[in-house]
Amino acid sequence: MARLMVQQHLAPASLTGLAVSLGPGSFTGLRTGLSTAKGLALALKVPLVGIPTLEVTACPHMTQRLPIWAILQAGRGRICAAYYVRQRGHWRRQGAYLLTTVEALGEQVDDTPALFCGEIDAREASLIPSAPRRRGDRRHAGSHPASGGIPGRDRLGAAGQPRLRQPGDPVAHLPASGCPISDPDESIDA
Repeated sequence: MARLMVQQHLAPASLTGLAVSLGPGSFTGLRTGLSTAKGLALALKVPLVGIPTLEVTACPHMTQRLPIWAILQAGRGRICAAYYVRQRGHWRRQGAYLLTTVEALGEQVDDTPALFCGEIDAREASLIPSAPRRRGDRRHAGSHPASGGIPGRDRLGAAGQPRLRQPGDPVAHLPASGCPISDPDESIDA
């Protein structure tokens, strides 16, 4: 973390807020990240917002108009998925977060064009009716191999900034005990 601060020419005292990924993800990695972020936020007296990892995955694609399926590999042949649609200028997650398989998601998804992003390859996309049949299809954002499936600090920061601007938002700001998960009706500014 110190190296990152030096690379960005930042001093801890210059931070005005922190964003942290809430998961899904590695249990140990999430605990470490949440503990570190919470400790820094308390020490620096800055706000801390928690952002679901699937929202961070979808965030870079929220400039387009198609609905978005954000997908992360969960191990043992399972995926975590969330479906986002734009309503009245804001992105909203529709329904609950899913822990499923690509095959089961393919049975659940209709033929409505959608953009699939995150950790989904061409074979997996072929199992989903509204996913592309080839890599160049405009509806397929592909995976983020350069990040190793871990949301980058830039994507996390971009997803966290709108919430840091809402100091009274109890959903966005982590309480002293626990980490809430976004409400399905919560809006995501794009």
